[in-house]
Amino acid sequence: MPLSKSHKEATRQKIIAAAGCLFREKGYQGIGIAGIMADAGLTRGGFYAHFWSKASLFREVLRSRAGIGSRLGNRNRQESKNSVLRAYLHTDHIEQSRMNCNLASLSADVSRSGAITRQAYTKAFKDLLRELGSESGNVINDEVLVSAVLAVGGVMLAGALSDKKLASNLLEVCRIEIEKRID
Repeated sequence: MPLSKSHKEATRQKIIAAAGCLFREKGYQGIGIAGIMADAGLTRGGFYAHFWSKASLFREVLRSRAGIGSRLGNRNRQESKNSVLRAYLHTDHIEQSRMNCNLASLSADVSRSGAITRQAYTKAFKDLLRELGSESGNVINDEVLVSAVLAVGGVMLAGALSDKKLASNLLEVCRIEIEKRID
């Protein structure tokens, strides 16, 4: 008996979620299809019912809203952009590598990928720029662009530093500079 469309979609989303966590934690080259499927609680053989290749799964992960983009898109009316960014640019967030942002965690992998993967990453970055833009028209200007670079770049660098005090200082400087620019 064939599985329902809703079951197939739920399984697909489960694979994307598992892959996102593993790609952010181990990098694109650091995990294979078998490991992703095992993490999702599935067998390797079922992978190709959902994706053509590991690269196509990687693009789907990039299209998913992980990290700062999802936090900004899901915030409630009382929550400001700055409060979301303060939480994003916090050492607690950096230490949770599996919950980290696709934009910050996967940029090096994307830079070594093909054009279609880079297009998916570019769309995710443009979505972030729109979400950081003004509430009236989502204006993308230099201040929004600088804020996005400070947020994503700050998380990338802080996550790579072994000096926790320096990482914390870097994140604080990024938060201060962003607060000057938005909201």
